Amino acid sequence: MRCLIENEVGYHADHMGFPSIRGCHAIVLVTASGLYGLHNYGGDNPDQWQDRATTFANWVTNHNRWQGGATALYGACYFTASGNSARGYGTSNPLVNWKGELKKFADLLGFHGKIYGLDLGTTGNAAPCYVDVLNVGNTSVVLSAKTWVPADGTKGANTHPADHQLMRRPPNGIGYVVQATAPQIVRKVSAAGLKSHIPQTLRA
Repeated sequence: MRCLIENEVGYHADHMGFPSIRGCHAIVLVTASGLYGLHNYGGDNPDQWQDRATTFANWVTNHNRWQGGATALYGACYFTASGNSARGYGTSNPLVNWKGELKKFADLLGFHGKIYGLDLGTTGNAAPCYVDVLNVGNTSVVLSAKTWVPADGTKGANTHPADHQLMRRPPNGIGYVVQATAPQIVRKVSAAGLKSHIPQTLRA
C-alpha cells in the first residue's frame, strides 16, 4: 500500500491510505493503471486551488505508470464538524467550495467524469481520521475510515521513491515543487477498526 501523510503525493495500483486527516483533504484519482493520491494539507482557500491542482496534475501525467483513462475522482475530508467545516470551507455555502476544490483538480487533470466525496464528519470517527482506499477494477474504490492513532502506523524507508514524493513550496514561495520524502515514511497502517462508507456524488 501507499500511505500519504501531509503534502505527500503517491501512486499505487491497488491500495492507498491517508493517516491523520483533520483539516486536510484526501484526494484520489482512479485511473486505468491504478490510484494517484494527494494528502492536501491546507489548500481549502479558492486562491490556493490552482497552484496545488496544477502541480498534482503535472506529477500524475508525468508519472511512469500514467496511462490516462481516469474513471473517477474522490475526496474525503471533515466537511461537517460541529456545524462547521473542519476543512475550512466556512458556513455560508461550504458545499460549493468542496465541489469547487475537487472540480479544479479534475479540470487540471482534464477529467470530466464523476466526482465523489466522503464527509468524515458523518462517519462517527473523531478527528483526526485515517482514510483507507481500495481499488475496485480501476473504476471505483471502497472507502473505509477509523479514528487515527499514530501507534497504528508502521514506519520505514521509502523503497518506491518514484511512487511516493512530497509536494512543497519552493524557497521563493511561488507555486509548488515535488521532491523526495523524509527518510522515514509511514509504510502501512493496521486495518483493525476500519469501517467502509458510501460517498456522496458531487458530480454525476
